[in-house]
Order: sequence, then structure tokens, then C-alpha cells
Amino acid sequence: MAIRQKKESIHATVSPYVKKKAEELVETEEFSSMSDLVSIALAEFIGKYNREQKDAASKKSMHIVSDVIEAGIALVEAGRYEEAKECFAKAKELEGSDSKNSKSDEDYPREYILE
Repeated sequence: MAIRQKKESIHATVSPYVKKKAEELVETEEFSSMSDLVSIALAEFIGKYNREQKDAASKKSMHIVSDVIEAGIALVEAGRYEEAKECFAKAKELEGSDSKNSKSDEDYPREYILE
């Protein structure tokens, strides 16, 4: 019994330059067909786009964390230690323990770590 892959059909218009370059790539025989080339190109584009979206969200999140840390530092300087401690705890919570951008206690200024 043969395995059948379900494929969808897409129709698109492209510039003459893109068409020519795609045809040249198919002629190299690195791609089995125009469909193969377009499928691979779209899959790679979608993967890159998703990574960029995730990275942008991560950067935005890190800006929020930085703002919370700065608020904690300002609270320490104002002598409001309990509120500062809450800010630092919130910053660590926002970072998430499995985040690649997560800071360890050593990354916070030593004078601002409140045990």
C-alpha cells in the first residue's frame, strides 16, 4: 500500500525575475520540481518569520523586566525595601526560570539583592 501525502495547491503571481531564478534553481536538479522549490522556500520563510516574531516578543518582555528591575532599584534608593523586594521577585517571575534570557542573582547589582 503506497503512502499518499496530502498536498494543497497554491496559485501565485511573481515577478519575471523571481520566476527566472526559480526556474534556474529547478534546472540545477537540486529540487525535484517547481512545487518542491516553492514548498521548501515557503517552509523556510515561515520558520524564519515565526522565529523573528518570537524573538521580538522576547525582546519586548525583556524591556518590561528591565523596567521592573529599575523600579526596584529606585525603591531601594528610596528606602522602600519590601516593595523593592517585590519588584525583584516580579522581575524573576516575568523572566521565567527556563528563559534563555533569565538572570541569575549574580546578574543583579549585589547591593540590590534583598534576602
